[in-house]
Amino acid sequence: MPSILILNGPNLNLLGTRQPEVYGSTTLADIEQMCQDAAARLSLEVSFAQSNHEGVLIDHIHAARGTHDGLVINAGAYTHTSIALMDAVASVELPMVEEHLSNIHARESFRRTRADLRVWCSGLSDGAGRTCRTTGKRMSLRGYLQEIARCPSLEALWENHCEKMDSYGFDRLIYGFTRYRSGTSLGDPEDFVVLTNHTRAYTEEFIDGGLYYHAPMVRWALQHDGACSWAVLYDMMRESAMTPAEERVLEFNRQMDVTAGYTVSFKSISARSKGAIALTARSGLSQDDVDAIWAEHGADIQLMNEIAHLKILTLPYAHPGRALTKRQREALEWVGDGKTMQDTALLMVLTSATVEKHLRLAREALCVDTTAQAVLKASFANQMFVLDA
Repeated sequence: MPSILILNGPNLNLLGTRQPEVYGSTTLADIEQMCQDAAARLSLEVSFAQSNHEGVLIDHIHAARGTHDGLVINAGAYTHTSIALMDAVASVELPMVEEHLSNIHARESFRRTRADLRVWCSGLSDGAGRTCRTTGKRMSLRGYLQEIARCPSLEALWENHCEKMDSYGFDRLIYGFTRYRSGTSLGDPEDFVVLTNHTRAYTEEFIDGGLYYHAPMVRWALQHDGACSWAVLYDMMRESAMTPAEERVLEFNRQMDVTAGYTVSFKSISARSKGAIALTARSGLSQDDVDAIWAEHGADIQLMNEIAHLKILTLPYAHPGRALTKRQREALEWVGDGKTMQDTALLMVLTSATVEKHLRLAREALCVDTTAQAVLKASFANQMFVLDA
């Protein structure tokens, strides 16, 4: 049975009476019992240790190698100061999770200056409700990239990406991409690639209702590449630099608790295409909190979103109103291969009239006038030559 050591650092023996407005009224014994109960459900063995002394904590970490399969550590204030603890964690090469009871991103600035155990840990639970399997700098990027590279579908990719962004405090995302942008339009919304985990109440108004077209951060994304803090919105409000339509978008977002976050706009080599993602911070995090998170992890977060974007462009996507049947797709594939109507009919063991029917229905499904346009649009959406389609 796998064995986990749960190690607590200085002052955590006083939980329940120490600053209950910050740490709550739960005692260390209560926490250990909750861990025991959870371990029993997961068929794990757990051991506990607590010390107010740095050297004793280091001894426990060293002793864990060979006797435990993993380590959960709340180093308390040593998190911010102890290079020795960081070296100890690095030396034992065990899967480790760094734990906090309070939201360190919302507390004093000195608590964000750290020896950074996470460099060597494989996870973080940071007291703001965030829990992540792989937030360590050595492991998270590699682990995330491996997961994304192997995702067979948009659904699997989006689930992984939402989980990963949530670990940094971004629990609501909207990704959008178009290949049909012009000087006056982003194209037909039914041709957009749109992925989101926002509520239906939000997307009905923001996307279906067309609010996105007036959103200041969408306009920023159309004109820029890279990442931008939503702090610019507060600057625009202070300077009275918003149009009435933009102010309506901000008021709607305020009502829906979409008030802090970042936008990442992806570089495109085509004037017709553009993609971006809006990362909305968890309720309770201010823009200052988000900017502090970005200062520490922004380079990795931006890279992960850029890689996710590139992977999305390789996966099949069909708007519910743009889906093709197997026969429609097959007919378009033969046309794309340069086959004549007669050749296609022979290969599909159909009459020419039936092949033309499938091509006509494909054109209608894709809202185009010609078969050549249908082939192009289906190719853009990766709906042709799909394995196991």
